[in-house]
Amino acid sequence: MTFDLDVLELAPQEFETCAVRLALPSLDPTEVRFDPRKPPTAPLKLACPECGSVRIEVPGIGNGTVRVRAFDASDTGGGIWNDSAPNRFKIVDGVALVPWVPLGIELAYEAKWEGQAVPLTGHFFGPRRIGEEMRFAPPTLASFPLLRGRLLDDEGRPIAEKKVDVNVCVATKGSASSSGTSVTTDAGGRFELPLVDEVPKGGRREITFSVEVAAAAVAPAAVPAAASAVVKADALVELAKPLPAGPHDVGDVILVEPGSLRWLARLSD
Repeated sequence: MTFDLDVLELAPQEFETCAVRLALPSLDPTEVRFDPRKPPTAPLKLACPECGSVRIEVPGIGNGTVRVRAFDASDTGGGIWNDSAPNRFKIVDGVALVPWVPLGIELAYEAKWEGQAVPLTGHFFGPRRIGEEMRFAPPTLASFPLLRGRLLDDEGRPIAEKKVDVNVCVATKGSASSSGTSVTTDAGGRFELPLVDEVPKGGRREITFSVEVAAAAVAPAAVPAAASAVVKADALVELAKPLPAGPHDVGDVILVEPGSLRWLARLSD
């Protein structure tokens, strides 16, 4: 496929070089460069590689976004997605259309919408034939383990109706990757956390819950007077075995304040 550029306005007094670029999902941009003071005599043509498209279907979702890029098996963790990535597509009436996808590559995706606790991520193979519109349906949250429990402070009181930061680290013998999210507890301190991260064979999950608490509750000897008025209480939950899809109850999780007796006891352990 080629794109003709019949008309191109130039300002050679302002620019020493000129570039015409065609951005394609999951590819480096295709471009041509020339000196605007010596413009080419023939029309410029940008050649698009052989490609198809992907129709990502998320039934029941009125709006949201999907980001798509070429999958790299050497990537670890959720840091591959950033706000500067251009390959973002809107979900409209349960469908996101990704045009101009090169043939024969593996694609990574991140899908998110309102009310979803954590983004859905994964990878799949794109179209195989020129002009093919491939259909792909991401798995639903019901396809993943769902962690349930109750968050308590170190006095045994529920951490009620609080937004709690969560860091999920997937560790293996040779590497580790992490991603951040949050959960909101109900009036009894209960929470639900979908675990959508992939755990390789022999790996384990380490989940850290943390929430801000008033520093006044911390032992004076542990926190200097100049310290912040707010500190983080936290708790670590380790999951050594892979979990099947469905709910899993971890019971009560106690978030410990720095300087408390429980915090000192944990240090001694």
